[in-house]
Amino acid sequence: MKFGRKLILLLIVVLAACAPGGAEPELDETAVPSTVEGAVPTPEIHLEAQSYADALGVSLEEASRRLNLQDEIGELGAALEANETDSFAGLWIEHEPEYKVVVAFAGADGEAVLRPYLQTYPALVDVIEIHTVQHTLAELQAAQREAFRIVEQLEPMSIAGGVDVMTNRVYLTVGNPALFLQVVADAGFELPPTVEVEP
Repeated sequence: MKFGRKLILLLIVVLAACAPGGAEPELDETAVPSTVEGAVPTPEIHLEAQSYADALGVSLEEASRRLNLQDEIGELGAALEANETDSFAGLWIEHEPEYKVVVAFAGADGEAVLRPYLQTYPALVDVIEIHTVQHTLAELQAAQREAFRIVEQLEPMSIAGGVDVMTNRVYLTVGNPALFLQVVADAGFELPPTVEVEP
């Protein structure tokens, strides 16, 4: 498996498969080397860790450490999305220039919100970075639903889009943004302010 520079977790909601820039593949569970004492990693697991190490210029030990965090990162993201809808704005992993798990919050003290969760996931304490953004994930998802409700009422056209938590926005990708916006306006609709239309 070829690993990209950034891994976007499941929290990026994409309506179409062709997200701008091409979302990078998620690491599957077989990419996580076993942490059971005395267990011998299978050749497939070792190969995944070695591929990661080679792609990012880190040691095999460091690659294995990072891959071993994947499950906890996913669980943390799911818990925050379920329990902190008033403030949680998304989570993603950055591999360079340093490895970190970015957790975004809007309208809240992110450190205070995260504190009880990190008691459950202490291995993540040293890799967490908190960002403050304007819109929650729930707000972005609502804006996405409204944008596509509007699109469904227009004449059929090729449109892709989704929620991009890293830029805290909703995007619509269309062939001719100016024409599309004119069609929306002529139909008497207004897209939510968090929606950006791009070619």
